[in-house]
Formats: sequence, C-alpha cells, structure tokens
Amino acid sequence: MRKKILFSLVLILAVLNNACSLVEAVTHRQALSDYAEELFRRQNELTTIIMMLPEEDDVVYQAEMDMHAACKLLNDYARLTMEGKNTGILFQRKVKNSLPACDAAIQKLEAILDVQ
Repeated sequence: MRKKILFSLVLILAVLNNACSLVEAVTHRQALSDYAEELFRRQNELTTIIMMLPEEDDVVYQAEMDMHAACKLLNDYARLTMEGKNTGILFQRKVKNSLPACDAAIQKLEAILDVQ
C-alpha cells in the first residue's frame, strides 16, 4: 500500500513538473512572438517615415538597406504566415536567431532618424 502511495506521489509530481514546463514554454513562445511583432511594426513605421522624407540621404538609405537585410527572415516569416503557408521548425529557429540583429538595425535607423 505504501509503495502505491509513493508511486502516486511521484507520478503526480512528474505531471505537475511537466505542466509547469509547458506553461513556461508557452509563456516564452508568446513573449518571443510579441517581440517579433514589435520589431515588424517598428520596421514598418520607419519605412513609412522614410517614404515621407522630403529628400534622400545616403546615410539614411544605407541604414534602411541594412535594416531590410537584417530583418529579411522576419519579413519572409510574416509574409508566409499571412499567406497561410506552413513554416518549418528550422526556418522558425533561423527567424528567432535573426531577431537580435534585426532589432539592432532598427535601433540604428531609429537613432539616425531620431525616432523613439
């Protein structure tokens, strides 16, 4: 009888531990999704601002091109998602790994344009 109770306790603890890990993974995934969406929006806002500038500036142009290059995977992911196409785990991992460089390029352009 004691072994059954001990086994039941171990089983319950294992289930609870897995449930906590699942909640943590879902929370992390949501935070990552929010971060990617924020980057996508900031990038689009900067593109709109640049379109409205009265004259072209080589420094702004180069920073914009750098931003588009750094955020290419994020933009590809957004386009595929909007088209309802499935993206694989490997591609999603590449997108995730590209986010810091995308963020840095966005911040650089924001600094040049003095936008916060």
